[in-house]
Amino acid sequence: MGNTEDNVFFKRLAEFDSEIGTVFDVGAHVCGFSKVMANHLPSATYHLFEPRLAFDQDLKAKALANTVGFDHRIVEKAVGKQAGNLPFSVQGQGGVGSSLLIGSPAENERIVEVPVITLDDYVAENGIEKVDFLKMDIQGGELDALRGARNVLKNVKFLFLETWLVSSYGQKTPHMFEIFDFLRRFGIFPMDFFGGHRNPIGILSHIDVVYYNTNRTKVPQHFYAKLVERMTTGQEPL
Repeated sequence: MGNTEDNVFFKRLAEFDSEIGTVFDVGAHVCGFSKVMANHLPSATYHLFEPRLAFDQDLKAKALANTVGFDHRIVEKAVGKQAGNLPFSVQGQGGVGSSLLIGSPAENERIVEVPVITLDDYVAENGIEKVDFLKMDIQGGELDALRGARNVLKNVKFLFLETWLVSSYGQKTPHMFEIFDFLRRFGIFPMDFFGGHRNPIGILSHIDVVYYNTNRTKVPQHFYAKLVERMTTGQEPL
């Protein structure tokens, strides 16, 4: 997720809908995404989910530095489709490629057990009425996390998801069209695309996709009205 594109997106988002009060940043890493977003939507409350902050002190120090100046809650847990404790693969430089999806052993990988929660449980336990903006960057765990957020998805306005085109984390990696099909049931559809990422041999592996909920927010002006109607009703074009 690149800051240049993020800044452009957040500027447009704030102009399109300034009434975003609750933001969930799932896979917050060092909280850089929310730091940039808070520059454009400073009155929102940011809930930052990152399990590595419980055992990586260098990462936590960077996250704490990035969260100065805006209202936030740090949750040192992973997010999935059901609550419990699961093995978590920590890999890559600074743990950037860490995931609940355990594939083939990777170089410099270590497995730790982390607590896992669902977003539906979290909002219920904390009395959160609705989530306006949901961002996920959890290395192939996005569909499982969405399955544990069905109530959240009914009322969310926007999503910003790392969305996969190849099985970078093994066969359990959800494909882009699986994500599209799952979200369609909630009236949630793609709105914009950012940050194409290619693997070492040049194949496009994943992109950042912005989605909007047709039941919770106005339709962007550039959308054709009949297209939105077809998407929400499932009717084939004539």
